[in-house]
Amino acid sequence: MFSGMDQVEESSLETQAGRKKQSTKRKILDVAFLGFTSLGAIYGDIGTSPLYVLNTVFPGDSVSSKDVLGGVSCIFWLFTLVVIIKYCLLVLSMGPNNGEGGQVAIYCKLSRVLKTGPTGVKLPGMKEYDDFQLLTRSETMDSAVSGNSSIPEGPSLLSNRKFKKVFSFATMCACFLGCSLVMADGLLTPTTSVLSAVDGIAVAVPSFSGKVMPVAVCILLALFFIQPFGSQFISMAFSPIITVWFVTLFVIGIINIVRHPDIFRALSPKYAIDFLKEQGDVNVLGSVMLSITGCEAMFADVGHFSPLSVQLTLGCFVYPCLMIAYLGQASYLLDHPEGISNVFFNSVPGPLSGGFYWYVFVLSTLATVIASQALILGCFSILNQMIQIECFPRLNVIHRSAKHVGQIFIPTVNFLLMIAVIFTCVGFKSSSRVTAAYGLGVSMDLFITSFLLSATMIINFKVHFAFALLYFLSFGALEMCLIIANMKKVPHGAWFTLMVTGTMFSFISLWRWGVSSKHSKERERRVRLKDILYRGRDLNLSFIPGNKESLEGNSHSNSLLVRRQEGVPFELSRYRGVTFMYTDPSLLLNSPNTVPEVFKELVTNFPSLPSLFIFVGIKIATVPHVNDDERILIQAMGDVNGLYRCIVRYGFMDKVKMNETLVETILRRIEDLDPEYVQDVIQGGEWNPLNIFGRVHLSGERKHYKVNFKNDIFSFTLFRFIGESVRALFIEKAFAPLYSIQSIPSSIVSYENPNYERILYVGNELKI
Repeated sequence: MFSGMDQVEESSLETQAGRKKQSTKRKILDVAFLGFTSLGAIYGDIGTSPLYVLNTVFPGDSVSSKDVLGGVSCIFWLFTLVVIIKYCLLVLSMGPNNGEGGQVAIYCKLSRVLKTGPTGVKLPGMKEYDDFQLLTRSETMDSAVSGNSSIPEGPSLLSNRKFKKVFSFATMCACFLGCSLVMADGLLTPTTSVLSAVDGIAVAVPSFSGKVMPVAVCILLALFFIQPFGSQFISMAFSPIITVWFVTLFVIGIINIVRHPDIFRALSPKYAIDFLKEQGDVNVLGSVMLSITGCEAMFADVGHFSPLSVQLTLGCFVYPCLMIAYLGQASYLLDHPEGISNVFFNSVPGPLSGGFYWYVFVLSTLATVIASQALILGCFSILNQMIQIECFPRLNVIHRSAKHVGQIFIPTVNFLLMIAVIFTCVGFKSSSRVTAAYGLGVSMDLFITSFLLSATMIINFKVHFAFALLYFLSFGALEMCLIIANMKKVPHGAWFTLMVTGTMFSFISLWRWGVSSKHSKERERRVRLKDILYRGRDLNLSFIPGNKESLEGNSHSNSLLVRRQEGVPFELSRYRGVTFMYTDPSLLLNSPNTVPEVFKELVTNFPSLPSLFIFVGIKIATVPHVNDDERILIQAMGDVNGLYRCIVRYGFMDKVKMNETLVETILRRIEDLDPEYVQDVIQGGEWNPLNIFGRVHLSGERKHYKVNFKNDIFSFTLFRFIGESVRALFIEKAFAPLYSIQSIPSSIVSYENPNYERILYVGNELKI
């Protein structure tokens, strides 16, 4: 008997072991697949740097052997320190937040611990509270009215409030600045990549030189037109090309290294130090750092893949291929110092007009065009995170994968980025002009990442302050040298980077200020339900004229009374019907005893309510699909008959629609809560749901100042008057029109019966 039981247990253990083995195998295959697809999306920029780095470091007609060793040593150590040690080992391990990368991810990690995130925003990665618990809990402190969230928070790591406030402001500014720099690179990288590829054709075919810019524009248009297919499809299409490109770089490098194996002496840091000493300044680092451009996009694109897949692909495949390629070019220059002007193609084995040469030429052209894909996807990822923390207008985000939430496409951003890139291409006209402007934004982005990561080492990972300071001083000093070296490019085109960065930073900052001001005003103006409605005498619920039915005998029915502004109560009648008012789900969850001010206006101006009045919040979950039995959460509101709070949840891959089936499900849930009342309300006759959408008219709050232009022309009164006017003008002419796209669209209402599609827009004015 016992032996039989032992056999069953052994069989069960073997089954569990087999399942774990299969699960591990699937995870390994998934990481390998993501690593392969990341090649076509992330490494095109950094992978095409061997085409131009060495001839940029040595702009002359010839180069000495000593300089060759020193230059390639600088490239090797800068790449190893910044790309491998900093990004691959540290940033990709400590930086990602909730599967996403970029400066926004690090900022969210810091703010989540310090409790200093944007007002009224749930940061990605925060603890997920059960929606039903939040919906059913009773609120004792009316937190939404006071403006403080009632959701419990973790302990603060900083006790000094003033320091924490300054620190949180500095990290937010660093986040906004880093995102703006990536946006600026998002314009320059596709431009320089495509222009350099088409310029390469013009070198081989001189008659093609007059068609460089028009052809480049056509290629850019085609590149942006394929973005709607999604990053997974594009990566699968581009990855084989980039894989072959890296293998080709490796093979060419090995062939050249065989002639001078002693080129590996350049791996000693002594040659790099001696080379920098001979140069006498750090300006040469501005050219050397072109070998690492693209690593900032590598971190921003993590959400499309996974940190582990990026780390493995970079460390095990990309890094060896690129280093061998640089060493191979240096080995070629030891024998042919005069070939520095076009060292990459000169180092290709075989005759210049041979088949292998043209194979490499076509492959390099394709790889250079693909190089722009990394920054395009990086822009999508960063702006999606900015939308989540309400630091950017809430645009339509399309998810292309149910398995990987970070694989997204934003149509509006794609269109605007396409227009901006085309104008940048037309403005610069040639790759040489773009290259003169390139590098400053990347170096500044590297420095900001070091600052944010050193902070998260201390706050999130509890690393000793001394080690975090050592990290920041080491990498920060190196990256500050890169910034200084690239500052000389400002008169030659890098001003464009500063201009785009300043514009984006100003827009993001002003947008966040406007959203924060609006949220603060809305919380102040939300009213307690008990201040609007209260239980009156035990009277029958009356209906509007024309409907003779009543709810006599229903002990749950009561008339509702409304306080008018003068304090005189009056009886509020109820009519048979169902109304949905769509509002912010976070306010329904976190503030159960308050309602939007527009509801007060409805009750005050229309002393009649439907039998069922339901506040609906649409919430997008972090899972691809939500089961039908988990889609709807509903709870009675206070002790007033017929008022309910309802959360309708959708997955990020679900289509958001309110249809007849969903309405019937909501009514059944309400009937379960209060069967006697609801049965008497909805039985018999037809009812058509009324859908109410709120529209807020934003206006600037102007204070009235008495300005005497003769006496107060230099006084603060005049300056305050001008400041208030400019502030109001920005809100009304810029912020308000853009914020109008934030409201819940009425297109979510989709009934088969056209009589059901009754929509009412209710607006109120909000001065901020």
